[in-house]
Amino acid sequence: MTRRQAKNQEQIVEGEISTLQDLIEKKKEEAHSKEIVLTEKNSLFEQIKNDKELKYAEFTRYSTQYENESRERVCGNLKKNSITLLKNWRKSDR
Repeated sequence: MTRRQAKNQEQIVEGEISTLQDLIEKKKEEAHSKEIVLTEKNSLFEQIKNDKELKYAEFTRYSTQYENESRERVCGNLKKNSITLLKNWRKSDR
């Protein structure tokens, strides 16, 4: 191999190295951009998940409260009806 051929080979290799370094840098930038997008999506997912959990907890609380109030209302009505029945029964007994 002559000096000229060696110099040409060296330039070709240097050009390929430069191209590969540019590709590596571009891939690093792409990976960083994708990481940012993924982090943002993950953050949004966590926010939505937390909102859903809060809404579920609120729904459960209101549901339990409604059930308790309904039971109290039914028990109160039963008590009133029992008292009314007893009064009517006593009146009819006289």
